[in-house]
Amino acid sequence: AIKNFVELGFPRHIGNLERQLKLNESSPYFVGDKLTVADISVYDVVVNYGTDRLGSREILDQLPGLKALIEKVEAEEGISKYLASAQYKKIMKFGPETLKPMY
Repeated sequence: AIKNFVELGFPRHIGNLERQLKLNESSPYFVGDKLTVADISVYDVVVNYGTDRLGSREILDQLPGLKALIEKVEAEEGISKYLASAQYKKIMKFGPETLKPMY
């Protein structure tokens, strides 16, 4: 299951997100021309449940739209402050250790 997630599942799903992002041709965002909860939700899935678990964001080099979106979300003032906060540092994260077998 882990190998499937790393090699097939995650790349396929973020590839689909990249394709959907390109459908909004006039904007780097999923909906409209400014950051929305849709973009923040995609950020959460891609980063917290994906690249952080893989231990690398290297896969985003193949997905320029998603890579730019991730950078835009992290550059938002409130989000940037939160990501640097003690509160954020205390919460549980999905790191590479979550991909190890549980038995």
